[in-house]
Amino acid sequence: MNHNVVADINLAALQHNLHVVKQLTPKGEIIAMVKGNAYGHGACEVAKKLQAESEVALLAVSCLDEAMQLQSAGIAKKILIMMGFFDVEDLRLVDQYQFATVIHNSHQLAVLEKTPLQNLLDVWLKVDTGMHRLGFSLQEIPAAYERLLASGKVNAPIKMMTHFADADDATSNKTNEQMQYFNEAVSVFSAGIASVANSSAILNWSDFSVGFVRPGIVLYGVSPLATGSGLDFGLKPVMTLTSRLIAIHDLQKGDAVGYRSTWVCPEAMRIGIVAAGYGDGYALGVESGTPILVNGITCSVIGRIAMDMTSVDLRVCPMAKIGDPVVLWGRGLPIEIIARHANTIPYELLCRLTSRVRYDFVDVDRSRGL
Repeated sequence: MNHNVVADINLAALQHNLHVVKQLTPKGEIIAMVKGNAYGHGACEVAKKLQAESEVALLAVSCLDEAMQLQSAGIAKKILIMMGFFDVEDLRLVDQYQFATVIHNSHQLAVLEKTPLQNLLDVWLKVDTGMHRLGFSLQEIPAAYERLLASGKVNAPIKMMTHFADADDATSNKTNEQMQYFNEAVSVFSAGIASVANSSAILNWSDFSVGFVRPGIVLYGVSPLATGSGLDFGLKPVMTLTSRLIAIHDLQKGDAVGYRSTWVCPEAMRIGIVAAGYGDGYALGVESGTPILVNGITCSVIGRIAMDMTSVDLRVCPMAKIGDPVVLWGRGLPIEIIARHANTIPYELLCRLTSRVRYDFVDVDRSRGL
């Protein structure tokens, strides 16, 4: 394990962000999204922190394997599986551990109908309102709903959900269209128990942040919007990815740095080598000029990212020395900025960290450093 690269996970910041979400959605109950290893933050530790919070009604994961991981870690809070079950074996485990499940296609209905169960299932019926990934269409919903009731295997009332495609764009009318479609689909069936608002909707479409809301990346202090950062909404970054300088060089004008010689020194200058690269999850697409903190001073990445190393311009930090701390993103350097320089999104950066990154979990208020 490369202990030069550390993901510092601040659980107090997670708690703070949860409270911000509650302030933004005072009429909503919270389904806390911990899928994808809690967006790269460590699902078990994050879930342990969140299950102790009274604001959290459920924890949500993507698949059965993620639910089983939390169950094995002793998580007692109800867990919702967003992709649901795929076959009889899956359904029996859902039943055994009393996970809540989304049902989004007729295949799942058929599996449910033919499988004996020991318990009534907590079910969320998914409506496809325009994302066109998972869910029943408006025309299919009545039959799907009636099949669930007729099975005698689900708790009533059956809850309903959908997913917004463009909620990160406050100027797009598609979110309004999807909401109208959803209301038409569920008005007869759902008894008012519904979930539509993801992170983007929580920030951009407050009128839709009722029922059960599903904060994901905002819990981790990151904005899903195209501009700005989580700081704009009072959020605090939960992850700070750090490393350190392992070499310093004084180069001459015309010296090339890194693979393919894509960056050439414009003058005699000092550069540093950081022990972090795409082998740790720092994106290959990070371009020259991307900010990086050395001893708290904003420097710039230069040259191509390598598997194990990143080069930085130390002209603004001439006193830097080997062993000095480096922040790749997090406190003092929003990950949203790094994602834009890498032509990607924060979700990908967070979720791509590799096994050689060490995770340090702390639970202290570092608000002054945020």
